[in-house]
Amino acid sequence: MCLSQAGPSPGRADLASSSAVVASSTLDPAHGAALVVDGLASSYWVSKLDEAGPVSLTLEFDKAAPVLEVELDFELAPFFFRSAKLGGKW
Repeated sequence: MCLSQAGPSPGRADLASSSAVVASSTLDPAHGAALVVDGLASSYWVSKLDEAGPVSLTLEFDKAAPVLEVELDFELAPFFFRSAKLGGKW
């Protein structure tokens, strides 16, 4: 069986690396929200540890594109995830 595709071939791209990032809480300037998308394993964002309510981290992509994979790495697991687009818990 042979499969073919018309038009440009699909590819993988890091959509987050050029995204605007905003967090509702940050521990200190050395751990700001922009570090979420800097591509370095040694840097990271930290919210304040004693927040009374939910903390949000928002990425605004430059363009619409299908997302095939989301990678999250946590030191402390969050209570829950919520997608603003989907409006529900993950």
